[in-house]
Amino acid sequence: MGKRKRSLRLTKETEESGDNETEPFTTPEALAFLLSALLIFFFGLGLFFSIANSFAWRMKLKWFQEEGVARVLKTEVLHRENAYDIEITHQLERGGRKFQPKVNAEETQPSAPSLAEAEAIRATYRVGQLYPCWFTPDNPDYNNVLLRDGLQLWWPLTRLWLPFAFSVPPFFLCRWLWRRRAAREREWRQR
Repeated sequence: MGKRKRSLRLTKETEESGDNETEPFTTPEALAFLLSALLIFFFGLGLFFSIANSFAWRMKLKWFQEEGVARVLKTEVLHRENAYDIEITHQLERGGRKFQPKVNAEETQPSAPSLAEAEAIRATYRVGQLYPCWFTPDNPDYNNVLLRDGLQLWWPLTRLWLPFAFSVPPFFLCRWLWRRRAAREREWRQR
């Protein structure tokens, strides 16, 4: 409580003297800066967990599922909530046997913001063509996923720099802010 009163008194004295160059950040400014830095930091942290989840999903496919092929039976573009989802119906083929058709392609369902982009994505999945597919050996009808470009374990790791680009600068900015504030308060005390 005493420090706050001293800070308020110093702020009043500085305002009266007109010397604003050495005034430390006000509490609302410091809090706004800290909160925005934390927001950016947690955005970066969220990106990290998203990338880690993608890598873990691909590792799970590699370790616990088998690779096979699936034939694309049908593709269609559906308009849902300001986005266009692309549904790819495929059928796993293994040892001359065909399994139940599924609508489970890619890690997340392909989508696009516009119809033209959705049609371009849809065109990359050719009806009747075979694509790599991963399935549960015990029950291929239950769980299989088509991956047009294959598993590509390395792909999520190429985006690993993004979380650090968002998380590290706010840390150093906050550190700089608090050091600057402490230096200015020391200047005031020496007056």
